[in-house]
Amino acid sequence: MADYWPADIADAAGKISVPTDADVFMAYATTPGNKAWRREYIGSSFIHVTISVLEERHLHEHVEEMFVTVKDEIAKDEKWKTPSGGRMMPCTWSTLTQRLMK
Repeated sequence: MADYWPADIADAAGKISVPTDADVFMAYATTPGNKAWRREYIGSSFIHVTISVLEERHLHEHVEEMFVTVKDEIAKDEKWKTPSGGRMMPCTWSTLTQRLMK
């Protein structure tokens, strides 16, 4: 544990040490154990909505805020229902320590 959380958070040069797994952001098309669907002509709803949201909001919102919008749209919008009438639920995992914006 000492390598992960140093007792002294500043090294000799005065820089702050952070855990090696800090500042990672991952986004998944579905929650674990579920399948992602794609439409024949427009492809993956997750990729389609993600690109749309990033294009519209990247100058004003943090990446985690943008992915709340992605998850909301895919989970609730009727046009993104699966062929069986179900819904996909994208998920994210983050250890970001700062806001990630353009």
